[in-house]
Amino acid sequence: MNKAICMVEYATVSRGIAAADGMVKAAAVSLHKIRAVCPGRLIAVFSGALAAVKAAVDFARADFPGELEDCFVIGRPHGGLFEALTADKVTPFDGPAALGMLETTTVASCVLAADYGLKAAGVRLLHIHYGAGMCGRCYFLISGSVADVEEALASAKANLSPGGALVDWTVIPSPDEAVWRALTRE
Repeated sequence: MNKAICMVEYATVSRGIAAADGMVKAAAVSLHKIRAVCPGRLIAVFSGALAAVKAAVDFARADFPGELEDCFVIGRPHGGLFEALTADKVTPFDGPAALGMLETTTVASCVLAADYGLKAAGVRLLHIHYGAGMCGRCYFLISGSVADVEEALASAKANLSPGGALVDWTVIPSPDEAVWRALTRE
């Protein structure tokens, strides 16, 4: 994807929808996803030229500061990140590999960390799970060699956004096929 992306995460659904509306009106950005997540938060994903995306986030910060839980702007997102942000299913497993997972306290911090991890090592992003049923927490799943998964998670942990915190992470060197099948039914 050639466009910059951003995500805003608001403490309330109503304030988040109002902010998303204002962001689209304030800058030439495209709104790709708007979703309520636990515990009553709202996330919105936008794309556009980097200057427009920054202007939209600046609007959100200035006009709705008290409810903004977390946000990010990525000027050059990893190719697989945007697809994962807009997909609702886990990418199927396609061969023997390690499984890596990282969980954070906010959706925006998790997505930003995933982008850093993807850029740091030769891993494949399988899924980003938005805070539904997790009290607002978020996690991502990656696969690749054990060394690549470890390198990706190290980079992801080192680059969390200020709004979120690391909850946990793990690497499973050779997950059982039943785990892979169960994850793809999520």
